[in-house]
Amino acid sequence: MKIICVTSSSKKAGKTLFAIKLLREFQNACALKVSTGDTHGMRGEITTDETIISKKRTDTGSLVEAGAKRVIWVHPKNNPEIAIKRALGMLPSCDILVVEGGSTIEYLEPDLTVFIISGKKEDFKPSVKKIIAKADLILVNIDKSGEWSKESLGLEKPGKNPQFITFREKDREKTFEAAARMLKNVLSNDH
Repeated sequence: MKIICVTSSSKKAGKTLFAIKLLREFQNACALKVSTGDTHGMRGEITTDETIISKKRTDTGSLVEAGAKRVIWVHPKNNPEIAIKRALGMLPSCDILVVEGGSTIEYLEPDLTVFIISGKKEDFKPSVKKIIAKADLILVNIDKSGEWSKESLGLEKPGKNPQFITFREKDREKTFEAAARMLKNVLSNDH
């Protein structure tokens, strides 16, 4: 199973939208939604109940509608690593796993990591520096974030050389679709 992690600099950056675009590109894909904030009163750390997962106008419901074979919502309270590994064990056989949430980077070894920048640097989550260093693709919404470069993100050093794509808010859908197709081609060529 190939794993693609979709992460971002801040809330409302477009993680779910990008995950949807990825799921539409693959036939046999599952999704893991990892939340560290509000869990809307959920008990436990893993939600698999289809009536909750499939609820309309929710992130998990959107992942189901996009064609995910199975969606699991992880909202770890104490030990994220254990909760994420337990959730992985609950997945059916999938060719692709789309993981929405940056906190997973520490516990998974994704084949590809997408990082979406949508906001000013002062609004970044504390975990951003670690995540950005592992990114294979960086998408920058210049209408919400201003101009960025690999250098301004500290990525000019030798080593990892992520793809870097800037876009305007009005072009977000098209940019995400094209980027999802590009990642599908990357994974197809890895075989």
